[in-house]
Amino acid sequence: MMEIHAKSRKRQGKSKWPCHGENSAWPAESAWGPLALPRNPPIMGAHPCPPDMVATLTDRYPLRPGSHSSREDGLCAMEMVAWLAGEEHSDEPACACPILSAYARCMNDLLPDNEARRKHLRPMVPRMVNSNLGEATATARAFLAADCTARFLAALQLARLSRIDAGQQLRLLPEIKDRVGATIALGELRRVGPELRGAIWTLQQAAAGRPARLWVSGAVHAAKATNSWHLARRLLGDMIAVGQVKAKKS
Repeated sequence: MMEIHAKSRKRQGKSKWPCHGENSAWPAESAWGPLALPRNPPIMGAHPCPPDMVATLTDRYPLRPGSHSSREDGLCAMEMVAWLAGEEHSDEPACACPILSAYARCMNDLLPDNEARRKHLRPMVPRMVNSNLGEATATARAFLAADCTARFLAALQLARLSRIDAGQQLRLLPEIKDRVGATIALGELRRVGPELRGAIWTLQQAAAGRPARLWVSGAVHAAKATNSWHLARRLLGDMIAVGQVKAKKS
C-alpha cells in the first residue's frame, strides 16, 4: 500500500489515493496572477487576524493549489502561515505543528477550487501560526484525525453505499486516542467495510505507530470521497483546538 509523504511538495494535479463513495454530506445531526507581497507579514503570533485584515488577504491573495517557488508565484495555506509568522517562504513553517501542516497541505490541494479553499481553509490559516506545541500535542491531534476517519468519515462512506448498519457499527466504536484504539477500530473497519481501502490504510499506519505526518492526510481523502468538506474543516479546527486548550491550562 502506498505512503503519503510529507515531502512531496511539488504536488501534482490528480490524487492517486484510493477513494470510495459518492458525493454526499453527512446529516447535520451526525456531523461533528502575480503577487506583490511585502517581505514582512502584516501580523504575528497565534491570534486570528482582525476581520478586516482577513477580508483583505482573501481578496488580494487567494489560496492556490500546490507549492510555489516564491510568494510572488502564489501561496498555499501553509505558505501563507509562514508569511504571517515572518518566516522564510516555505510550506513547512517551523512555527506550525507538523500534523496540522500535513493535513492542511493535503486539504489545500484536494479542495476543488479557490472558492472552496476560501470557505473551508482560509479561516484556519492564522490559527495555525505558532501551533507547534510539541510531540504530545501533535500525537493527540493525529489520533483525533484517525478517530474522525474511522468513526465519522468511513461510517459516512458506508452510509452512502446503503450500508447504514455497518456505518453505525463504526459510529459505536470507542474514541481513538492511541494505537490500541486504532487497532480496535482497524479490526472493525476491516470487518464491516473491507472495500474502504483508504480508511483501512490510514488506520493501519496509525495502529503500527508510523509517523503521523505520513498518514494524517488520509482523513482529508476520506472527506473528499464523500464531498464532506465541512467535516474536513471541522476536524482541522478541532485539531488546532487541542493545542489551544492545553496552552490555556498551562
